[in-house]
Amino acid sequence: MLFQQATHDISSLVGASTIVPVVGYAANQHPYLAPQNPQYRFRKDLLRPVLATWQQAVTRRPHDPARGLLLTGPSGAGKTSLVCQLFARLNVPVFVFDASRSMDLNDAIRTVGLQDGDTVEQYGGIIQAMTGGYPVLINEFDVLKPEEATVLYSILDNGRCATPDGQVFTAAPGFMVVLTANTNGTGDETGLYAGTRRQSAALTRRVRVIEVGYMDIADEKDVLKKHFPGMTDQALDPILRVMTQVRSAASDPASGILRGISTDEVIAWIQDAAFAAGMERDGLNPFVECLMWNYGNALPADAAASVRTIAEGIFGGAVP
Repeated sequence: MLFQQATHDISSLVGASTIVPVVGYAANQHPYLAPQNPQYRFRKDLLRPVLATWQQAVTRRPHDPARGLLLTGPSGAGKTSLVCQLFARLNVPVFVFDASRSMDLNDAIRTVGLQDGDTVEQYGGIIQAMTGGYPVLINEFDVLKPEEATVLYSILDNGRCATPDGQVFTAAPGFMVVLTANTNGTGDETGLYAGTRRQSAALTRRVRVIEVGYMDIADEKDVLKKHFPGMTDQALDPILRVMTQVRSAASDPASGILRGISTDEVIAWIQDAAFAAGMERDGLNPFVECLMWNYGNALPADAAASVRTIAEGIFGGAVP
């Protein structure tokens, strides 16, 4: 399925006072088109490299390299949502492949399915995106075996992919490869990201590498105010203090807190705390307990205890 191109004005995304035209697609109902989050906040410094890679993808000549993009940074910093939310506003689908030790990247090239009760080989999401002309997003690419990632070399070099049965597929305009990872492919020096692997420089030299950190606390406060317009600064400030301390601890391997808290987890935490306010009658602090529900209890026991200590130091412990 090839798409009809359409020009979109993204001035509201970048805070511009004049029209900022970007090529995208006309309205469509493709299953890989992400739903828009109207409260999502874009960061201009991160939009630039994504838009540059997209501009190259829609104008690439057949002999040009299909240079990709690697977004690297801590868990929960918004690497995936940045890509999906931008392209949702351009009406561009994104095929998302979540890499893991139990799944081979070649499964996204070819896969096995059922047709009329028979087992048949089918072309996977990467081939569909190449022929359809839309991006592929490979999350946690640094857990792949380096030899698996070699399938991307020719795709990034010349926009072509050869399948084991001898067929060669050429990327349509609009196809691009975006990788996300907690490391930059050179290995994990912090010890925070178990399971990651050092990737070949032959792959990382074929992509732009962009660091994605957590949002500035002032920007994050604005995001939370949009979600919870009735919350006062007095109510939000202790939440922001917990976020800051937890994220700071997560950058120190000695803390045992393996990852920071994401904006989505904070939003869920606040929502649950509002619904669970009645637990105060049982002597429990809803902001402490709901933080544990949505974040702390997913960590190892020592790290969870550290998160609880941080929260109780700010919110107080049990309610008398």
